[in-house]
Amino acid sequence: MPKTSQAEKAYLSRAGEFGTLSELLKRNLDARITIGNTKAMDIQVMYPDGNWKSIEVKTSRNKRFVTNYWQKYYDPNKVHPDYWVIVYIDKDEASHYHILTHAELGVIQAKRAGRSPEDYSKDDCPKGVDNVELKHIAIFENMWEKIVESK
Repeated sequence: MPKTSQAEKAYLSRAGEFGTLSELLKRNLDARITIGNTKAMDIQVMYPDGNWKSIEVKTSRNKRFVTNYWQKYYDPNKVHPDYWVIVYIDKDEASHYHILTHAELGVIQAKRAGRSPEDYSKDDCPKGVDNVELKHIAIFENMWEKIVESK
């Protein structure tokens, strides 16, 4: 398989982020893309009561998605996204959105590493890069109500 260039990765990432933004706006949510290279989240959703939720978006054309879950969020008290939207863009260019809470993704990542979500600390993170495969998250496709019902 040919290596993907940095520009292609950036375009793919933006396609996932703006596609997710579009889906949220269609559901009457006040959603905004965060800008910058050091951002802690990709999208913010503001609710009428003044509360907001953060969303991390991961996009791929293959059936494996790098999350860096334990490398970045090993401490449950550390700031982390409320939701993850994992976008699979298929060979026909159709986008498939999988919506998980941070805790749901943590359970999947721990299971892939053969551990429980509570077993991790900074010094005890799994080796390698955390990732999930499409088959692990397929049941979460189009579960937008998780974000919408947070209103």
